[in-house]
Amino acid sequence: MPRATARRRWSLTRYFGVVSFLAMLALGVALIWMTGRVMQEQSVRDGTQSATSVMSYAAAPLPTHAFAEGLLTDAQVTAIETSTMGFGSRIVELRLWSTAGVLMYSADATGGAFPDTERLNGVLASGSADARVLDDVNQVDAAGTGATIQEVLDVYVPVGARDAQDLSGIEIGSPLPSRPRSRRARSTRSSVWPR
Repeated sequence: MPRATARRRWSLTRYFGVVSFLAMLALGVALIWMTGRVMQEQSVRDGTQSATSVMSYAAAPLPTHAFAEGLLTDAQVTAIETSTMGFGSRIVELRLWSTAGVLMYSADATGGAFPDTERLNGVLASGSADARVLDDVNQVDAAGTGATIQEVLDVYVPVGARDAQDLSGIEIGSPLPSRPRSRRARSTRSSVWPR
């Protein structure tokens, strides 16, 4: 007698179980993806707010005209370092650019950086911060084992006239004087603070 070669059909219960499993798997993947995306967006918003705070501390000891000239005195560089030292390791790199794209200040001793001119011009024109997650590559780590890669939030923040003020004569480390907030002062942009 010939053997029956017909395949057995799945039972309704088995079919329901497989379809349910696949649907739950797809739903789980979608939830994980969506949660990760929302968390990344929130992190970028929080990082942008922190960068804005750092910018206000870095720009406070500088006169507004310094952003047009692009030159800082040794005392102004020291004042920037003193006013931002409380942020510690939360800042990977601090750079101040003039409105012409000249590097005015860099916490990095090499100082060999160029602005992303498209982002710089966009931030100066719009008056709002531009934040992007980038890979920061350090050439060699302390052990000499090779390059290290770290994700960082690179933020260009516009500096307004009210953010920069001439504090000459005020002792470094003393509390900064409060600044009046006027609508006109907020709309005047001087420069950009990235990363």
